[in-house]
Amino acid sequence: MIDKIRVICVLFFLSSLASVLNGCNTTNQNYAQNLPEKPLTLSELEKITFNGDKREDLEFPDQLWKFIREKVGYGNDKKLGFTPEEMANFKNTGKDEHVLKIIEKLFADVRSVPRFSGRVGNSLLAQKDNPAGIVTQCYGLLGVRAGYGITAPKENEWGVDWIPKETKPAGALQFILKQGFPEGENETISPEDRENWEKLPEATQRLITRLAIAVIEAAPWIKESFDVKFFEQSLGVTKDKITPEMLYKFVSMPWQDSPPNLAAFQALDKIDFAYLAFGSILYTTYVQGAIKEYQDYLAKNKVDFTDFESCSFQTSIGSVRIYGTADDAIKDEDSIIIDLGGNDKYTGRKAVPLSLDKPISAIIDLGGNDIYDGGEQPANLACGLFGIGAIFDLAGDDEYKCKDSGIGCAWYGTGLVMDYSGNDKYTTDNTGGQGAAHVGVGLVIELEGNDTYYCGIESQGFGSTLGVGAILDVKGNDSYKASATALISEAFCNNPISFAQGTGYGRRADYGDGHSLG
Repeated sequence: MIDKIRVICVLFFLSSLASVLNGCNTTNQNYAQNLPEKPLTLSELEKITFNGDKREDLEFPDQLWKFIREKVGYGNDKKLGFTPEEMANFKNTGKDEHVLKIIEKLFADVRSVPRFSGRVGNSLLAQKDNPAGIVTQCYGLLGVRAGYGITAPKENEWGVDWIPKETKPAGALQFILKQGFPEGENETISPEDRENWEKLPEATQRLITRLAIAVIEAAPWIKESFDVKFFEQSLGVTKDKITPEMLYKFVSMPWQDSPPNLAAFQALDKIDFAYLAFGSILYTTYVQGAIKEYQDYLAKNKVDFTDFESCSFQTSIGSVRIYGTADDAIKDEDSIIIDLGGNDKYTGRKAVPLSLDKPISAIIDLGGNDIYDGGEQPANLACGLFGIGAIFDLAGDDEYKCKDSGIGCAWYGTGLVMDYSGNDKYTTDNTGGQGAAHVGVGLVIELEGNDTYYCGIESQGFGSTLGVGAILDVKGNDSYKASATALISEAFCNNPISFAQGTGYGRRADYGDGHSLG
């Protein structure tokens, strides 16, 4: 497989090089005359000797680089890349202060890109069972170092000082209900829901309590990540009136056909990445710890949900709703949804932060062949829109569908889909899905199964300005497809362009209003 990857890389590079040399026509005759009469064949490329069989060995051999240098007019005394002065020209001309340090380094020597990508791939795969480790590394690529000392609460401990250590899971609920609310406020769970809570097995109560703790502990850091006053002024309403729709429309303006709005560009400076990273790492550490503890319990024990139907209650970080093992049609918007089993269908905006005050929303589905259908609404299905949006699906053959900006997408936040098993299907009709990020980290982590991925454009491992997007599919025979008709660009000689399956792309100043972004 590694040899096939190398050949694809070489073919892609040479085809890209040829398009640059020739342009859209034959105007560049000097270069065109020096090109070989026939392109290199697959068999000829396969004869080229590579340095090794590891991902970090994905390096073009010297003989191939010599050929490339000759065709672009570079001597051996100059690296194929941009000098610091040339990179500075991007910033000065395009008014762009958001070029990442790692991008500047890689652009200085294009030959380093395959090796770097190989090392990153290996490093991420080594963390395949640890979403917090993956999130940590992705924020590290953005130049953020945070959260390295965080650990999940130990067994038989809650990890917080506001729940006594000796408290049983059934009794821990009262502390969850009170945390963050003023003293003496009315109970936020009905007698019927409390009765249903008592019917849950202790191990499941412990899981749900830990999931709620994760949100309560991480939320303050996420809230502090954003300059709320700036967004109130920019949107012309107070914080309690700001909706997800308003936030998405505002921050996506630089990438849409929108009227000029300077504030939408200034918003990039109104986020604290250190706090965002820390809150995201804390949350994923706690959640993965809770899920692993529950999985370890199920490996040795059985749980019985026979008498349980459903349960819901309000907390300071939003509503928590627990569904049973029936085939549920789940339409409500809650901060936390836990489904205990069944072939469920989720519709509407799901696993997206409800507001700036409730910046974390998640689904934890324990089993069943589920459908996640975001419909036509953008910023959906595990979209980290000014916060954390996450889906953890532990079992079943599942289907994820959205139109724009979803399925592990970030807009000023962290978006994550982690699917533990099953043959799953992912569909993003248009743009910004399946591990895509504008300002933040967007991830799809697939641990096993034969999965299919389809998208329009700018998806399947897409990083835009200040963003890292990735698909980490660990095991299985998978299919990845991007539309051949979603975007036909004159800038690329009217050829179909997808910007998918491992692409970084920001915003070009010279094609528009003079504002480059990353």
